[in-house]
Formats: sequence, C-alpha cells, structure tokens
Amino acid sequence: MRIPSSPNKSSFLTRKTLLPRVLLTDGHWAKTLAAARSLGKKGIRVTVGESTWIATTFFSRFCGRRWVYPSPYFQPEAFLEEVIRELRRRTYEALIPMEEGTMLLLVQNRKEVEKYTRLPVHQEAFLDRARRKDEVLKLAEKLGIPAPRTFFPRQLEEVRDLLPELPCPAVIKPRLGSGSTGVTYVRERKDLWPAYQRVHRYYPRPLIQEYIPPGGAAVGVSFLFGKDHEPLARFTHQRIREYPISGGPSTLRESIADPLVEKMAEKILRALDWFGVAMVEFRYDPRDGLPKLMEINPRFWG
Repeated sequence: MRIPSSPNKSSFLTRKTLLPRVLLTDGHWAKTLAAARSLGKKGIRVTVGESTWIATTFFSRFCGRRWVYPSPYFQPEAFLEEVIRELRRRTYEALIPMEEGTMLLLVQNRKEVEKYTRLPVHQEAFLDRARRKDEVLKLAEKLGIPAPRTFFPRQLEEVRDLLPELPCPAVIKPRLGSGSTGVTYVRERKDLWPAYQRVHRYYPRPLIQEYIPPGGAAVGVSFLFGKDHEPLARFTHQRIREYPISGGPSTLRESIADPLVEKMAEKILRALDWFGVAMVEFRYDPRDGLPKLMEINPRFWG
C-alpha cells in the first residue's frame, strides 16, 4: 500500500482505510491493550508508548514496538519533543492518544504534530465543550434529552440562598473532570452547604445534581465519527459493576442493544459536530423509567 505523502491528501477514518502503522500512547491502560489487539488483528503494525517500561500493552503480541517517553504530566515539553522525534524517525498513518491528559497536550500542539501524521481527535474548542458537564447538560435540555435535575450556581453565596430548593439526596460534581474525581454524595440536607464549600475549594462553582437512586441500568454508547461528522461505528454496553459502587468507572460490562439511548447519544454528538471517538453515558431512573444523560467522555473510555 502506498503511504500518502501528506496526511491531508487522503481522508482518514473511512470504512476502507487500511493503516500500515499507528502510534498509541498510554500503554499502561487496559483500553490501550484493547486498541492494540483490535488494530493488530487487522494486520496493522502498532507502536505503543508509555512513560515507564512496566506497561500492560508492552507485553501484548500485538505491540510491535515499545517506546518509552517522558511523562506528559510531569515533563510535558520533553514529552512533546520526544513525540516529534518519534514521528520524524518513522512514518505513522496516525497518532492516537488514549488518555485525556495526553490527548489535550497533543491537541494543543496539533499544528506541529500534523506536519508528520494524522491526529484523529476533534479541535480543542469542541473537546472543551464536550468535557464540561454544565455545557453538555444545557445542550441536552435544548435537545429534549432527559437529564437529572441540575443547578448551576454562579457564586458560592447563591448555594446558601437556594438550600431549601436544592435536591437532596444530591451529587456535587466539578463542572470539568472525569471519573469520580471531586464527586461528592450528600444524603442529608444539613450536609449540603459544608460539602459544597469543600468541593468548591478545589473545583470552583461545582454543579449540584439530583441523585438518581439505584435500580436502573447504566448504559454507555460509544461512537467513532468521521470528519464528515457521520458515525462510522457504534457500540453499546451496560455496566454490571463499578467502583466505587456509589458511582465511578465501570469494572465489568456487557454489550447490549438499546435503540432509545443510542438515538439520544447520536443526537447530542451530531449537535456537537463530532469527530473522532466519544462515549455518551446514561443511567435509567427507576422513578420514571427514563434514561438520564450523565456525561460525555470525548475520548477513549474505560
């Protein structure tokens, strides 16, 4: 197969594209192992990078080359310099960042990276909007997609004034974040104000959201969108277990079909003019039986 001389002269993320070699970051994570296996089984050569030699994906037979780089979190400039060196050394059809921190760093330096390869990730402004829980929930309301009742305080004092109206039990969530980091559950109304102050100290103006009681399924719909903003692939899963059990990343899942949730997930990603991968997460509310939008992960999930 002839390798295009420029990433812009050949469309990427089409159904017939066959990639001779790709570069994956963040080899420590199970999702990177899954990606390496999927690509390797299709005959694609995979180079995997990580900031340590002790990385899960390095031990896979589908990892054709192991590449250790400086930490993107503690040495971001050195990491970027090493990425460019690697892209100059070898020809890659695509560089696929697997973790949010790595992804954001590469997207912020997209102009330099795309001199050498493709970066199949959306523009920074679109990523930022999808990462913000407040923006996503406000968009869902406009689109008629059900979501938990949520308050968006503009200042700390507003929370104290609204205490009688706020839902309880409640969940306090950072406006920007992933996983369970910064998330606090409040069972008693008397604890709401001190809990909000604690979260606000580290994550300014967090959201206050009604707690969806247990008993309803948690469903995620994962998509791959092309540059024409059309879906190329879709996968739906239901959580079986998660950690922490009060709400956090899933530890066991099963594939399912859920046309209602799939339709709503696609609707909100289309509204965002999406490109690349994303996972839209819903939780069924046992009180009314409706799936409620929880968040969008604008990256590889898991």
